[in-house]
Amino acid sequence: MADKTEIQPREQQESNDRLIVAGTWYGINPTGKYVGRPIVQLSVSGCNLLCGNPSNPFEKDQEELEPGRNAKWVCHSISEWKNGSKMTPEEIFDYWKKHIDCPIDDIGGDIPLVIGGGEPLLPDTQDQLTDLFDHCSAELQWDDPDICIRTNGTFEPSLKMRSYVDHFEVSIKLPSSGMKQDHRIDRPSIKRFVDIIDEKGWSVDFQFVAVDDRDLNEIKKIANTFNIPKSKITVYPPKTDDSETVETLQGLIMEYGFRVIEPEYHQWQSENFDDLSN
Repeated sequence: MADKTEIQPREQQESNDRLIVAGTWYGINPTGKYVGRPIVQLSVSGCNLLCGNPSNPFEKDQEELEPGRNAKWVCHSISEWKNGSKMTPEEIFDYWKKHIDCPIDDIGGDIPLVIGGGEPLLPDTQDQLTDLFDHCSAELQWDDPDICIRTNGTFEPSLKMRSYVDHFEVSIKLPSSGMKQDHRIDRPSIKRFVDIIDEKGWSVDFQFVAVDDRDLNEIKKIANTFNIPKSKITVYPPKTDDSETVETLQGLIMEYGFRVIEPEYHQWQSENFDDLSN
């Protein structure tokens, strides 16, 4: 596989001693295993993919990003994960105590902790996250914490990461993302996630953004190649204001036998993010 070029904030490239946090919030989860449930989400900065290949990825207004060459949609969180605040585990935990509107003792317990991005399984980011989990475990006396990682599936979770996380949502990217196949598909990582399905104590769901037959045929190929059960696959259209297009795509997805969800249920909840500078 080709080298993965990490598209990260400049400050993260210069220093890896602190986690770069794009945002954190408490609210109702829009999708996945915890849909409809209250969660605390922590979103990290930096990603090894730039889905949509926009020519202006550092545009501050997300709505101004347009799909570039070979892409049919744009990652809905680029304008968030390209920025962030550099924070230690102690600072993140203290921020939650002061600003998150739920009992601190419930985080990772009655209130699942969901980690997204960006890409939380970038090697340095994994180390920083497990440092955070170590701190939370010491403060909250975690026994079996309820933690979910949302990943693009191009990096394997470390043993230490797996010792804390019990659920992975793996969003493998398809041709419509505009990413080259050798950047968006990492066979050993996908195989590792499929293996986790059958291991006691972990659960994995696979999610895909699909826009046409080409995407859906690739999902079928991936599922057959790696023996991913259809019950573990969810497909959703990209965000669009064209309801007719959404309905057409939903019908096409169901024709392929995949579970489909509404696109608005899988959007970046930027309006819920707190200002981490306070």
